[in-house]
Amino acid sequence: MDAIDKAFEAEHHPLPDVTGVQALKFLMEQHGIKQNDLHEIGSQGVVSEILTGKRDINIRQVRALSERFGVSPATFVWSPDLSNTTPIIHLSQGASANAWLN
Repeated sequence: MDAIDKAFEAEHHPLPDVTGVQALKFLMEQHGIKQNDLHEIGSQGVVSEILTGKRDINIRQVRALSERFGVSPATFVWSPDLSNTTPIIHLSQGASANAWLN
């Protein structure tokens, strides 16, 4: 995608700001993955704690998730508190932006 396309997309189809957990939930939904399928980041209990916000994603888990889903590690470390950063993930055509917010 060239700079003109990116500028057009940013202006006309902005992506919602999402947290790493919201991005993870979206990717899980898009790939049909359940909590117990993410054994590389921990037990089902650990995954549950991450998804409910009781536990942060650590760097080892970020690397594993980045590799599994083929996205930038920044996808899982962005938060609204980091106003000078942007999430590095793009919704595929046909994907619901509302999936990010669940």
